[in-house]
Amino acid sequence: MYSPIPQSGSPFPPTVKLPGLHIWRVEKLKPVPVAPENYGIFFSGDSYLVLHNGPEELSHLHLWIGQQSSRDEQGGCAILAVHLNTLLGERPVQHRESQGNESDLFMSYFPHGLKYQVRTHCPRPLLCFSLSSFLLVVTLQKAQGHSGLEPPPTRFLLACFPSCPVGGGMGCWWEGMGEAHSGWPSGLQEGGVESAFHKTSPGTAPAAIKKLYQVKGKKNIRATERVLSWDSFNTGDCFILDLGQNIFAWCGAKSNILERNKARDLALAIRDSERQGKAHVEIVTDGEEPADMIQVLGPKPSLKEGNPEEDLTADRTNAQAAALYKVSDATGQMNLTKLADSSPFALELLIPDDCFVLDNGLCGKIYIWKGRKANEKERQAALQVAEDFITRMRYAPNTQVRSPPCASTPSS
Repeated sequence: MYSPIPQSGSPFPPTVKLPGLHIWRVEKLKPVPVAPENYGIFFSGDSYLVLHNGPEELSHLHLWIGQQSSRDEQGGCAILAVHLNTLLGERPVQHRESQGNESDLFMSYFPHGLKYQVRTHCPRPLLCFSLSSFLLVVTLQKAQGHSGLEPPPTRFLLACFPSCPVGGGMGCWWEGMGEAHSGWPSGLQEGGVESAFHKTSPGTAPAAIKKLYQVKGKKNIRATERVLSWDSFNTGDCFILDLGQNIFAWCGAKSNILERNKARDLALAIRDSERQGKAHVEIVTDGEEPADMIQVLGPKPSLKEGNPEEDLTADRTNAQAAALYKVSDATGQMNLTKLADSSPFALELLIPDDCFVLDNGLCGKIYIWKGRKANEKERQAALQVAEDFITRMRYAPNTQVRSPPCASTPSS
């Protein structure tokens, strides 16, 4: 049930104990440090470890799981989290974060918000380039002809070519992603260990960049990469069109002033962090699009209305839906024993010899309580226990997990 901690030298440097924020991308069971200038940028096909060391030895260790992250990457991230937690004396509070459903604490580390990016990867680029222009155009037309350009959350097609003509005319350029279909080569990913085929970095030539981000949220801002098309726009949200030397913050007619300010701030952050200040930022009002936007996106059609703001839903506090389970691995597998099926729970149930799951999964949260005298493997594998529990209970993959240090009582 539990994965062993690496017995050879630590994959983490001694600096992990220094105060501040530390971020690693998990790559083939190895933690790869993320440069500070790229903090807040997460690739949807990857998994990350985020460690924040605060004052008075207060630390929080977060596992961040991208929507398209593979099970292997997620498992590797959990194993490394066990190792890092042990290296730090099991002191950090552990959290499981999923793309688009991050906790307020996690969001507080990134004052400019989060930016979700995708990067293309073609396992057989020579095969792709060997296609004739006619066949390439036909393939892309089929992909574009599917119902809706907004891809499902688990099926993405990323074009191997940054800009391919489809049918002629500036309004028919395909870039970025669309729905997958049987006629396209397999293996195209968002991020992923091998997927550095089309990575945007501070050293990338600005003229080569063409990306579109949808900005969502009022309290916590998130920017998610979308298909470079008017079909991705709506009148209720704000969008950022990043063309390298020019960055446009487009504000839908029904977006509010706070959302517009957030989009502006994010556009400025992209300019300062990724372009070293060498880019022009322009705020664009719905209906007053400049020629540069029209040249890239084509003639503007009528846009759909936006959905109600998803990030301001009321807090889910249905305590009666909670349940308390005792965890045991005496047989080598996770065994759960339900101790109570409604709250408040008697604290006497939390004995120091065992680990427990406080199940509030119907409200989107799971807590792991670790007794100080509990089995060492049980304590170390708290987040792996949570993963197994979420799967067994068939809860949403984006369920949040919090695991305080030994003998701490979880708070809401």
